[in-house]
Amino acid sequence: MINNIFFSVISLFYSIMIIIIYFSKKRLPNEENNVYKYLIICNFLGLIIEIFPATLAIRYLKNFNPNLTIFILKFILYYFIVWISLFTYYIYLICITDRINQVEVREKKLKKIKKFLTLLGILCIIFITFLPLYVHEVNYTYGPSANLVYLVSGLLIVSWIYFLLRNIHYIKSKKYTPVFTFIVLGSLVMLIQSMNPQLTLMIPMQTFITFLMYFTIENPDIKMLNELYKSKELAEQNYVEKYNFLFETAQEVRKPLNDIKKITNEIKIEDKTSIQNGLDLIKNMIKHLDFTINNILDISIIDVSKLKLIDTKYSLENICEDISLRIEKEIAQTIKFEKQFPKKMPILYGDYIKLKQIIYSILMNSVKRLDSGYILFKIDLLERYDTCRIVFTISDNGSGLPIERINEILSSTGEFSKEDLIELEKKEINMQLCQKVIKIMGGSLMIKSELERGTETKLVIDQRVYHEEQEDIIEKYINSINNYRKVLIVSQNKELISKLKKLCNSYNITYTNIFFGMDAVDRLKSGKKYDFILVEDEMKQMSGYTTLNSMKKINGFKIPVIIMLNNDKKQLKNHFLKDGFSDYLLTDNLNSEFERIINKY
Repeated sequence: MINNIFFSVISLFYSIMIIIIYFSKKRLPNEENNVYKYLIICNFLGLIIEIFPATLAIRYLKNFNPNLTIFILKFILYYFIVWISLFTYYIYLICITDRINQVEVREKKLKKIKKFLTLLGILCIIFITFLPLYVHEVNYTYGPSANLVYLVSGLLIVSWIYFLLRNIHYIKSKKYTPVFTFIVLGSLVMLIQSMNPQLTLMIPMQTFITFLMYFTIENPDIKMLNELYKSKELAEQNYVEKYNFLFETAQEVRKPLNDIKKITNEIKIEDKTSIQNGLDLIKNMIKHLDFTINNILDISIIDVSKLKLIDTKYSLENICEDISLRIEKEIAQTIKFEKQFPKKMPILYGDYIKLKQIIYSILMNSVKRLDSGYILFKIDLLERYDTCRIVFTISDNGSGLPIERINEILSSTGEFSKEDLIELEKKEINMQLCQKVIKIMGGSLMIKSELERGTETKLVIDQRVYHEEQEDIIEKYINSINNYRKVLIVSQNKELISKLKKLCNSYNITYTNIFFGMDAVDRLKSGKKYDFILVEDEMKQMSGYTTLNSMKKINGFKIPVIIMLNNDKKQLKNHFLKDGFSDYLLTDNLNSEFERIINKY
């Protein structure tokens, strides 16, 4: 031990340095960082014990007061038990975090292992206290107390190997580097100490492992990058949802068209009653088509080169209050103006000047159609990650708008004319121009109106949330997802898709839903990566088997593709596996099957 004082002193400098670096910055208060905090403190105390009281005891107290010497030396054994228990918990933590995505299940398992290791540590400390310990002439300890530490350490190291084998798919992660380093370096240190028992290199080696861990634990910058990636995925998912909406709307449009075709074929020209009934039915179908088409988001290409958007920081609350004050000055006393705003509105980032102009113009449009009555100005907010979706609702009980006028407003897209650009310089603009600007800003306008009963106008727009300080971002991301996977769902079964989305959310898995196999193939060709792909067996235009074959033609395609089958096809599962599918998922037992798949892939 005396000969080893040099290594311990050098290690103490490393330990002090890592403590200063680690505690000088704000850290995310997650479980991984908490364990690491205790590890570096524990290691620092172990070095202090070894350098000062233990060395003092062996040099000066061994011959004068053997009992006090043994008492002091047992603190090193206490340290070994505490450090290796903490390190075992850290290994279990990173393994269980990678393997289990359900937060509740993960926390239950972590509580169990924490209780077990705490109980084990307490029992070991009690036994070490009462079991004898001896000091050899060459200054190393041996005896039942030391043997107990060796035994418990060996069993815990065996448990590490078991944890690693269960997480064989994840061990390439840098988080596992300290574990393998400890196993390799620890074996080397034990070999050296078996030949030179007077050398006690274990605590300096643990210092090196603790130092190495600093570079493998999660840090706030990585967290923020993950969240930026999640925001990117969210934007792409919004695009996919719009695409799916268009698909569903196309189906709704196709049905009335087929019905009209059927009605025209059944009309008897010589029968006036048949003609009249057929015309009445066709009129109803046309109304349905008109309503459906009005709710389709226009995705036509818009030339935005003539209109510049100037994004700046703004207070949504201030904007809305300012608009309300202006409207209150414009309306007559016979009109009641009501506001329904959220109690707390965020600071946002966007072109608030144009947004303010649009909201004011829509409100004034309602004012002009009212002699008396009410106007309701309502705001709803939906925040997700760094995006805030604002839903402005403006209702009135004035004279409604005819369907032709609604169609004229909602169909207003395309380039901005010189007249439009001149109009935009005014405080109030017409509704057609409002629709054009809303499209440019990435929003959507919906109008529902009944003659003599009133009009409801909804404006939906997404704006970025503005953060004043970096600390605010860190706090926002504390409860965010550390580890998440991505799955591509290729299915046309709405009920099945809904269930799979709920399961993905419960396991913190990012999902993308595609209706057609060819669209999924195109998405993969564009470079999108997924952990696994779920494909429905029977789909229109392209079956699950055809989709798989098309995917396999992509260069370097290695993503597991899982076929989704109902129980009627359970007996055919082996045939699908022979066809090249990686696995199967039985939809009639969806919960347990989905858990099996995510644990496997």
